[in-house]
Amino acid sequence: LILVLGILQPLVTMDYEDLYDMVSSLPAGAISQETLEEKTYEPMKGIIEEELSAYIVDKGEQLGASCSAQVVCAPGEGEIPVPIRATVTGQLTQGQKQDLSHYMEEELDIPREAQIYRNEELP
Repeated sequence: LILVLGILQPLVTMDYEDLYDMVSSLPAGAISQETLEEKTYEPMKGIIEEELSAYIVDKGEQLGASCSAQVVCAPGEGEIPVPIRATVTGQLTQGQKQDLSHYMEEELDIPREAQIYRNEELP
């Protein structure tokens, strides 16, 4: 009986939190986390780019302009995609461009120097 207690004693007093911390910090776990982050970043980036492009087109319509927009995002703080450039295509007046530029700068944090306008008719 003393021999059995001697064998089981280390299992009973084992600190499972330390074991969990040790296992979760293994390199294989870190690689899996990186892979997971890569797999979630690209779809999230695509969704954000599409949504912001739609916001710009909607704002253009509110201003009376028919246009299309393409937004490009890059990793920001915490690897969250943030808009870095916008291209707007369509026939916009100078006033519409100014209003849309102000909107993109103030609401979407896209600096004016990263805003590109193409005066082309949409199909």
